[in-house]
Order: sequence, then C-alpha cells, then structure tokens
Amino acid sequence: MGVFISEVARRAGVSVDTIRFYERRGLINPSSVRRSGYRVYDEQLVDDVLFIRKGRELGFTLKEIEQLMLQGPETHANCQNVQQLTRQKLDELDAKMTELKAIEQPLTRFIKSCDSRRTNDKCPCLIVEKLSGDHIDTG
Repeated sequence: MGVFISEVARRAGVSVDTIRFYERRGLINPSSVRRSGYRVYDEQLVDDVLFIRKGRELGFTLKEIEQLMLQGPETHANCQNVQQLTRQKLDELDAKMTELKAIEQPLTRFIKSCDSRRTNDKCPCLIVEKLSGDHIDTG
C-alpha cells in the first residue's frame, strides 16, 4: 500500500520540503509514483528519515549520513567504519569547541569593558572600535 509524503513527514517530524530535499540528494526514494504524480513511500522510509534527522541532530553532514546508511549491521568491518566516522565527528566537535571557547573570551572582555564605562551610549562604539582594530586580543 504505502504512505504519502505528508504522512512520512508527520511521522518523522520533518517538513514535506525536507523529504523532497532528501529525495533530490538521493538519500531516499519513493516506492512508486502514481499517474497523478503523487509519490508513494513504503513504511521503512519513515525509519530512514528518522535516521537522517537524528544524524543531523548529532552534527553529521548529509554526506556522512549517506555513508552511515550504507553500513549494515552484518559485519564487524561495518562496525569499524561507523566507529571511525563517529570518532572523526567527535574530533571535529572538539576542535569546534576549542574555537568557540577562544571566541568567547574576547567577546566577554568587550562586554565587561562596556559595563565598566557606565555610559551605554558609547558601548556599541567601543565594541565596534575594538572590532575595527588591526588585532583582536584573544588571550
């Protein structure tokens, strides 16, 4: 029988446009297309879309999710591939967190220096002046 795109979207917690986007990217395919042009999907597709959505929530790119979807639970080699992809994602996350921490420090100093001047009308100018300078002190 199958389900229509709106039902897949509702059950997976995504928009119809998201389903269409995944389809254009080749991550999912309709089971059939009726003469009317309506796409019909099998029940498994809901699980596939949930997998994609959860992967995105964990920070995986669509390309990485595609690689994960190609891995089956059948062999130890597949498990190693999934672990490797997951470790790479964790390493990227660690690097991004370090980057964000470095950005946090100068922004906090900007706000503190503005607070210390106690003249709110000059605070934005002070921050803009610091951003306009040749060097931002991140230390």
